[in-house]
Amino acid sequence: MIIDSHCHLDFEPISNEIDKVISRAILEGVKFFLTISVKDENFKNILKLIDKYKEVCGTYGIHPHEAKNYLNISCSYILEKIK
Repeated sequence: MIIDSHCHLDFEPISNEIDKVISRAILEGVKFFLTISVKDENFKNILKLIDKYKEVCGTYGIHPHEAKNYLNISCSYILEKIK
């Protein structure tokens, strides 16, 4: 079983052809995808992908280069986003 354990399915140009990208990967043997959020405001796109594709799981994350812009994010803040 192949699992893509770190991808960014919400990034362009991938996101512009997401149905084709997912279908092509599945045909090549990829069973699951773990798509990674890198900014708070982009997490909504990750949630949409998780809802649309049963093969896609996602994470909430802040890229280290962006961390200085998100100093006040708490666990409860993140949990509210997934409710």
